[in-house]
Amino acid sequence: MEAHLQRREVEETANVERLMEGDIWLGDFNRHHPMWDSAKNSRLFTRAALMEAQELISILADYDMTMALPEGIPTI
Repeated sequence: MEAHLQRREVEETANVERLMEGDIWLGDFNRHHPMWDSAKNSRLFTRAALMEAQELISILADYDMTMALPEGIPTI
């Protein structure tokens, strides 16, 4: 995902018309984190899960992306 976003950034710099376009990323990233999982699922917040989720959170922050699904929405 990050490699794709890096390529997009280079392409957008070269093509001003694309600057107004956006991306929507959909998928089952299946990363457990208190930012979007219910607190009652704290047993899922293992060190490994939090580290994997942090990788996704960092990419979202680096590319100024917004999560469309708010915290607390059941996805099962």
